[in-house]
Amino acid sequence: MKNLIFSAVLLASFSLISCEKKTTTTVNEDGGTTTVERVGLDNEQIDSTAQNVKEGVQNAAEKTGEALEDAGEKLKEGARKTEHDIREATDGDGNPKK
Repeated sequence: MKNLIFSAVLLASFSLISCEKKTTTTVNEDGGTTTVERVGLDNEQIDSTAQNVKEGVQNAAEKTGEALEDAGEKLKEGARKTEHDIREATDGDGNPKK
């Protein structure tokens, strides 16, 4: 859930910071000037942000994988302990000790 929210925030910030405003002023033959403002995408910023998002996703995936491995080992250890406790309580034959 945290990763989903984090990804949404990154995407929103990516959209906001990748825009750029370009202003072009030209001088006409009669001495007048014309100014044109254009809003576009900053390709360098897009590439940089995409790389940062990729690295963030990779780091999150690595941490998730490590957490899953750790949880799996703890489950195995718990199962072994439970099996051992059951065998001790029943002498291994399924019947309770008397």
